[in-house]
Amino acid sequence: MTDVYLKQVQAFSSLNRHPGGRVVTVAYCSLLNIRHHELQITDNELHWQNVRSLKDMAFDHKEIIDACYNWLQKRIQEHPLGFNLLPEKFSLRELQNLYEAILNVELDRRNFRKKFFSMDFLIDTGELEEDVKHRPGKLYQFNFEKYEKSKRKWIGIDF
Repeated sequence: MTDVYLKQVQAFSSLNRHPGGRVVTVAYCSLLNIRHHELQITDNELHWQNVRSLKDMAFDHKEIIDACYNWLQKRIQEHPLGFNLLPEKFSLRELQNLYEAILNVELDRRNFRKKFFSMDFLIDTGELEEDVKHRPGKLYQFNFEKYEKSKRKWIGIDF
């Protein structure tokens, strides 16, 4: 894949992590919408996996995946990374679904909305969702400019 931002998470260097000898692995993490990125290599049946469906892996690879996932869960609460996965205009339902998927928890709807409105980074577009099976929700945009100006004071989202 090209044009993907990577962030270094951790180096893994335990002496006995590979039977062939000392191996050092540096793990990187990237948050991206897989609908917009296609894998270039499909050898060995390479394809996207749900992180929670991964069970048996070689060597300490599950530990590496878990460390990256824990890093992502922490970062999503410290920084508004998730907004990059949403469309430009999104509903609060979509926003909550995103946070629940990444954090692997069910969040109280009212508390979630109250928390995001109290941060004052959401812009009401005055539009409603279209072509949905449920009652259409309001559409919002994230105010990246306002966040940039106040991010030194912002301590994150505590769910």
